[in-house]
Amino acid sequence: MTDRTPQTSEKETKSERFRRLAPQRTRKAIKRIQHVGNLAATATYEYTEAEALAIMTALQDAVSKCADAFFPERVSEKPFDLPPAPPAA
Repeated sequence: MTDRTPQTSEKETKSERFRRLAPQRTRKAIKRIQHVGNLAATATYEYTEAEALAIMTALQDAVSKCADAFFPERVSEKPFDLPPAPPAA
């Protein structure tokens, strides 16, 4: 995906480039997710629960990967485990 916003300066810093691109890319992503949400209109579309779950899983996975890219220190290599059970009464 290319952003067609012209650069304002030949010497744009990384921070300036981020601040220029982040709002428009975020707005575009939100709008596209809303368009996917429009598919839930049962008056217009017919879908199975499995199809809806596949869409939601794919979107959640994409958001998780995006979060991992921004916060790599949060990525855990530890296997999942349940917390200790509460003491018996």
